[in-house]
Formats: sequence, C-alpha cells, structure tokens
Amino acid sequence: MGLNFRKSIRIGKNTRINLSRKGGIGISTGIKGSRVSMNKQGTRKTIGAKGVYYTEQKSWKNKDKNRIDIEEQIRQREAIDNSTFLTLCDCNNQYWNAKRDKWLSDYGLEGYSLTRKEKKRGRIGIWLALLLIVGFPIAMIFPIAGLVVVPLLLLFVYKGIKQLVHWKKNTVNWVLEDARDKGMIKDSSINIVK
Repeated sequence: MGLNFRKSIRIGKNTRINLSRKGGIGISTGIKGSRVSMNKQGTRKTIGAKGVYYTEQKSWKNKDKNRIDIEEQIRQREAIDNSTFLTLCDCNNQYWNAKRDKWLSDYGLEGYSLTRKEKKRGRIGIWLALLLIVGFPIAMIFPIAGLVVVPLLLLFVYKGIKQLVHWKKNTVNWVLEDARDKGMIKDSSINIVK
C-alpha cells in the first residue's frame, strides 16, 4: 500500500489550489454543488445536489491516443471499396438518387428525404436521453412521478425500436430490389422482407 497525500489551499472565496501525489498541482473553482477543476490529468466539471451528481471529465492525454493514422484510414476505406459482396454507394450519385426517388414514390413519399427520418430518429434519441437523465432521478425521489415517467420511457423506447426496425426493413427491401434489377441475385429463395 503506497503513501498518498492531498492538500487543498484556499486562495480566494471559491478558488482552491489542490496538491496531490496522483494529480499533481491543480486548481478548482466553483460554488457548492458546482465545480470546475483542472490539473495535469485534465479538466473535470461537476454539477449536482444532495446525492445526484453529473460529472464530465476530459483528459489531456486522450487527444493523442484517439488519433488514427491517415494511412490506416485509407487502408480501411480501400478494403471497403474492394469488397465484392455489396459495395457501398455514394448517395450523391445520380443513379442512386433516381432509385431512391422511385422507391419513395412507390410508397407515396414523394419529396420525402431520408435525412428527415434520420433527424426524427435523432430527436427521439435526444428526448429519450433527457427523459432518462431527468426522469429517472425524479422517479426515484418521487415514486408517484415514477408512475408517469416509466410508462413514457417505455413508450419512447418502443416507438424508437419500431421505427428503427421499419426503416431497416425498407432499406433491405430497397437493396434486394436493386440487386434483382441488376441481375446480381438470381436465387428465388431470397425473398423481400415484409
């Protein structure tokens, strides 16, 4: 077991200099329940009250670790491009835009963009995250509020999964129809998902 030390020196009303063996010299400032700290390991922001806290920590060292070589990215991209099964397409390509428009018009969705679906899915994800972050602590503190929050949470999860499954099925159908049109699939055992 090692010997550790920690010392905090107050230099102002809400500011302290922290000395420790692990973190080195650091500085922290803030009021009760909200604090920002900086030391050799990184920055930490803490906000909360009475047992429920949100902490965000950013390390200075992760910047170098998270970088991927440009050569590695090029190799990965070439491996994807050279695959012979189903190649990825550039959605700005005129052919694929025409296919997408035909597919959307078949389903009565002229002028509807796939990016709208993605935005809607993103908004559902944001609402779900907010409901989890805000609703769960409220449900734990006030059990009666939990009777409202938990069903709403389950409803959002159900709707999100249902939309995701529907979108995936339509995408698979679109790829299969296109592959049959090009003659890439001649096997009749592969059916379109309903």
